[in-house]
Amino acid sequence: MRIRAVDGGPRRWTTALAGHDEPPDWLVLGPALPDETIEAAVDDAKHRCPGIRWALLGNTADDARCLRWLRRGCDAYLSAAADPGWVAGALLAAACGLTVVDQRFNPDAAADGRPVSPLTRREREVLGLLRTGSSNREIGARLHLASSTVEFHVRNVLAKLGVKNRTAATARAAALGL
Repeated sequence: MRIRAVDGGPRRWTTALAGHDEPPDWLVLGPALPDETIEAAVDDAKHRCPGIRWALLGNTADDARCLRWLRRGCDAYLSAAADPGWVAGALLAAACGLTVVDQRFNPDAAADGRPVSPLTRREREVLGLLRTGSSNREIGARLHLASSTVEFHVRNVLAKLGVKNRTAATARAAALGL
């Protein structure tokens, strides 16, 4: 994953986007940038690097700004005070299809990030077979379950892990040590 971070004017983001063999996957814009500069940087980045995703660093207590930029197409709004390694991990998770939500937006979540409801024994078995790339039919044959029952368990696993697809479920489960 290639990330270019920018916390300055047009010359800074132009330099961040140019002069590289491969375009970046992410443009991360710093908290000190005014809205007009952010708009210009994103427009320029999308023109130079179609398909680029972008994130803003800012004060996560500023709900209005966070929601405004997410509605305008921002892929991630992250705390400017976050550890750079955590930011990179959050962007990687977002690129894999996971939804990254600050703890304060999900008060029911466990402090360690684990699912609110633990996976049942059968859901863990289904998750194990999802990791192998097994289809619902293959999972059903292996566990002696009807296709509709497998679909039920897969939906529960996705919901409990807070993801939208099988790939994201296996990535989230691995991150959680499940």
